[in-house]
Amino acid sequence: MAGVKALVALSFSGAIGLTFLMLGCALELYRVYWPLFVLIFYIICPIPHFIAKRISDDTDAASSACRELAYFFTTGIVVSAFGFPIILARVQVIMWGACGLVLAGNAVIFLTILGFFLVFGRGDDFSWEQCRKIFAKMSDVIRCSYSCLLNQGCRPVNLFE
Repeated sequence: MAGVKALVALSFSGAIGLTFLMLGCALELYRVYWPLFVLIFYIICPIPHFIAKRISDDTDAASSACRELAYFFTTGIVVSAFGFPIILARVQVIMWGACGLVLAGNAVIFLTILGFFLVFGRGDDFSWEQCRKIFAKMSDVIRCSYSCLLNQGCRPVNLFE
């Protein structure tokens, strides 16, 4: 039951973060879609962690070089995601208000990714099948919430399967 509540909270916070990002791009005042390139940073952010977890077998060690290198690369990716909209605003490609919305979206999305790893990354037998099921449930919840917002009707999503 706690996993389902965490899944719903994480999907809600992910939707909020993506809403901030979309507002920074699509509002009538801004209308510039260059900040959407931060989606690439969201996608590649967990990759170093997955590679380090797959390579390093020493789970008892307090620290390993592989894990530390993964933390270093992940930190670089996160800093780049925060720096990209600032650079775009500095060279006047986007407005500073759009930059603020994208930075708020970045903070929410990266906290959501961190929450995902804190909640679901504890197990030693983390499998890609489990990850696929989680993302499928998250997409069902997000799709249902958007269809309810648009008054298109909502089919009930059974989160307890």
